[in-house]
Amino acid sequence: AYYRKLGVDGTPAAPEVNLQPGPDFIVQPASFRWIGNEFLVALGNGNFNSIVLHPMDAEGQPTGPDLRVDDDPGAQIKDRPDLAWNGVAPAVVWSDNRFSPDSTGRAVISLQTCCEDVPPPGPVTGLDWTDPQTLVWAADGSPLHDRVRGDLAVLRGAGGDFTPSVLECRDDLTGNASDEPGPPGAGGDYYLVRGDSECWAGSYDSGEASQSGTRDDGIAASPNACP
Repeated sequence: AYYRKLGVDGTPAAPEVNLQPGPDFIVQPASFRWIGNEFLVALGNGNFNSIVLHPMDAEGQPTGPDLRVDDDPGAQIKDRPDLAWNGVAPAVVWSDNRFSPDSTGRAVISLQTCCEDVPPPGPVTGLDWTDPQTLVWAADGSPLHDRVRGDLAVLRGAGGDFTPSVLECRDDLTGNASDEPGPPGAGGDYYLVRGDSECWAGSYDSGEASQSGTRDDGIAASPNACP
């Protein structure tokens, strides 16, 4: 099986890449899908009668080891894999005659990964204090959230550059609240929250036209930012 990256007009943008690990690796028809951060290729290995998943980047280079997904160690024929995707987890189905040499059965396996067709989280709104130690925000559907706290005076002194102002981060918070030592004092701390998931990190931007520039790049450049 070969892979080649193309430009938006369909012209070759990179050399062909041979996805076969060796000359004796006989590949049945392959199937592949983009899963948000890499390609996943399903290959039928004719020499070993197995179904293999091959992860790779957009250049065709492996991003991890191949994974055999069928449970049958025997010599029965397994071929014609086909990948499907539901937005969170891929599944692969293939032809398999392990049950009878005269018939072709079907087998299916599902793997948890991410993240084609799953949109990044939107802006987090409704930040407020329910008491002096509890910061809350509106539910946005994200399973996790990251909260950063920064020095408002430093932010102003840096002309709106968030990088030197970030004080600390709390990442992978569950729910829509964060326990804090107290609300920002007169000196001024700011608090920003973004949605997070196993697929994507959201944005600290408000999404409002009144916001000047983006917050994300400056916060990400700080050594105190969330990973």
